[in-house]
Amino acid sequence: MHRPTYSVFEHAKEMLRFAWAHEDVQTVHDGLTCESISLTDRDEPVRPYDDEVERGFYAMGDSNHVPPGSTVEKSKSMGSAAFMLGAAALEWRSWRHHTLVTDTTSNEMLTTSRIMPRVVFYRALLQFFGVPQLRPTPVFTDNDGVWYLSRDAAPSTKLSYVIRHVRFVQQVAERGEAKVFQLDGRLNPTDALSKWLESFDRVRHYMFLMGEPKKALEMWRGSTKYKHFKPKKITPVPPMGATRVHNA
Repeated sequence: MHRPTYSVFEHAKEMLRFAWAHEDVQTVHDGLTCESISLTDRDEPVRPYDDEVERGFYAMGDSNHVPPGSTVEKSKSMGSAAFMLGAAALEWRSWRHHTLVTDTTSNEMLTTSRIMPRVVFYRALLQFFGVPQLRPTPVFTDNDGVWYLSRDAAPSTKLSYVIRHVRFVQQVAERGEAKVFQLDGRLNPTDALSKWLESFDRVRHYMFLMGEPKKALEMWRGSTKYKHFKPKKITPVPPMGATRVHNA
């Protein structure tokens, strides 16, 4: 804005008008603590609506798979991500993948692969500003395949056409910069960024992303869906690097 062009100045005024018209809508970050809670002792899938909310830096993503159809335009799947700090989103985005995918796991892997570079960037930025990154950054997914593959606990032969993305996710995890955790898909806030949801679910997820986890939790516990909610059960995987024995 030092020497803006006419078009840049018009865009700046448009942004200011939008902010003025929506001054009651704001994202609230908890500035008291940005320390991560210990996730190693928590059962997976992790539920972000629990009473103990992760307030450190973490990321989460979701995808909406579209099977390849008759045209390229109608065959591109959706991806979404949110990068959280202080219990609110620093950055959130939605996009359509350029690569056509044939299954849900490949779609979710593309999303996780796109999340990882931003995780590395934000970790370096937070470290520079004096927020130590002592643990791997949690990256949450609601896909079993991505969770297993990120920990090198499942074969990747069926994902050979996106193997570069698989290896990149594994590399970031091996370097200790991120660790993939599984969350329950019904409680994934980035669901609202990748697909159409009912108004109640969409508002609840938006509340969580905007730094109102207590209000989101109240809405969830007061809903009919919560009364019939059964936590997902998953099979634990061996630690990364453990030798897997294959029966002949």
